[in-house]
Amino acid sequence: MAVEPHYNLAVTKFSWRALVAVAAGVVVVTLAFLHVHGFNGPDYWRWEWRSYPALWRAILFLVLAASPAIVAQFCGGTTRPLLLLCVSVIALQLTSNAIEPGLHGVERIRRVANDQLTTSYFTVAQSIDRARRGGHPVDWLRQYDELLELAPQHATTKPPGPVAFYVAVFRLFGPERAPIGAAALMALLSAAAVVATWSAARAIAGPEAAFQAATLMALAPSMTLFFLYLDTTYPILSCAMLATWFAALKTNRALHAIVFGLLLFAATMTSYTLLVLGIVLGGITLGHSLRATVRLTAIALATFVAAYGVLWLSTGFNPISAFRTALAMQYRYLPLLHRPWPRTIPFDFLDFCLGAGWIPVMLAILALWRRRDAVLIWGLLTPVIVALTGLIQAETARVWIFMLPLLMIPAGVELSRWPIRERIAVYASMIAVTIALYANMTFIGTS
Repeated sequence: MAVEPHYNLAVTKFSWRALVAVAAGVVVVTLAFLHVHGFNGPDYWRWEWRSYPALWRAILFLVLAASPAIVAQFCGGTTRPLLLLCVSVIALQLTSNAIEPGLHGVERIRRVANDQLTTSYFTVAQSIDRARRGGHPVDWLRQYDELLELAPQHATTKPPGPVAFYVAVFRLFGPERAPIGAAALMALLSAAAVVATWSAARAIAGPEAAFQAATLMALAPSMTLFFLYLDTTYPILSCAMLATWFAALKTNRALHAIVFGLLLFAATMTSYTLLVLGIVLGGITLGHSLRATVRLTAIALATFVAAYGVLWLSTGFNPISAFRTALAMQYRYLPLLHRPWPRTIPFDFLDFCLGAGWIPVMLAILALWRRRDAVLIWGLLTPVIVALTGLIQAETARVWIFMLPLLMIPAGVELSRWPIRERIAVYASMIAVTIALYANMTFIGTS
């Protein structure tokens, strides 16, 4: 179903909801520019303050980069508006990198890629590629347990998917162009994450809410501020899993369960943190026929196991051993990290809201006030439960990006009821929040 444009921008009285949303944006922008203590995080993990030189430059270029998302609101149909949202998120990412003070552009991309504290998967893949080019290819999937014990930083506790991504990048682009190739692919996949948000929201809440959710996703600060991290691509899997399981429960079709099993395989090959999506997936399953649920779950799990079986037989990769090793490495390094749970609970949720731009949080709460839908409720409960249990702690503006669609879908439902002038006001506020955070905090250091 096509999204119809609405052009009535007559100056009329704004609703109290729109005023509150804009006010929330003003508060966030003010707190950021005043460098209010604690707004950038607690003492055990915080984003460093900075003052961006020539602020007009950041405002001008980031507003221009975000403008396709605003133009999309006045386009009819589906394809053109979605393409404009994709252009916007890519432009925001590339622009934010290009106008960084100090190291910027291609040199910054190279520096970040080669910084093993930032993108350690690149470092591991680089070692694998060097060995291959030196005539000593490494059967790294078969030896993945040993690789985990030797890998730096993030790679020590992750499945092989991120390393495989960079290994493929080295093969496709070569060692010299690998950093640029990886950045280009991540920008394109970030755009795909926006489309995935639209697709999942359309299946759950309808086309109008879907377009608003996708717009919010494209303008979310985290999608811009964490460019060059793979995290901005993970919502693709989140949305695909949510939409597919929703369809499986709705239609009781085995095909959907099979696809879900393959997606679960892809998710656990990418990041074990994605398993917390079991909260929302389990929640929306409640109330469905027990017999149908057992059947669909059995089909999905059989597909999941079969996929790993094929991988094991073809490469020697042992998923159970890899998971155990990753868990052991997590426990080894956990004492070195200061994560004082339960003190982390409010700060984890606050940092997630910061990365979302805060305004969608208010919109999502308003949506639940009007529409108590199981998918929306369990979607919003998921980050709350993750925070309460301490399953994924600290730096949540980045590491919880995969849960952003769970927030943006109910926010899109609420925003779809608003007139166009109020939507534009919300999107302008989101852009202002992104600019304020970009200009006043450092999210990716370049040592």
